[in-house]
Amino acid sequence: MKYQYSVYAPGSSEDVIATCSLDAPLPHIQVGHFLTVESHNWSTNLKNSLEIRRVEVLVSLDKDDRIGLLKTMVWTIERARTL
Repeated sequence: MKYQYSVYAPGSSEDVIATCSLDAPLPHIQVGHFLTVESHNWSTNLKNSLEIRRVEVLVSLDKDDRIGLLKTMVWTIERARTL
């Protein structure tokens, strides 16, 4: 099974800032957790983090009705870092 993740820009439902495909799930992708994203296209402000606000999973079945791919969409908002 494959796991595909798409992270949307803070407050956006269309602008994807990061994607990845993995052979194992990322267990820490949960509502309320925080992400820091660094890429050549987009970076989190060093004083801020992305709080996960919504997670949706699309299950794709193969011809034998077995799960072949889980697509996880992650929506975020930007928050000031607090420690």
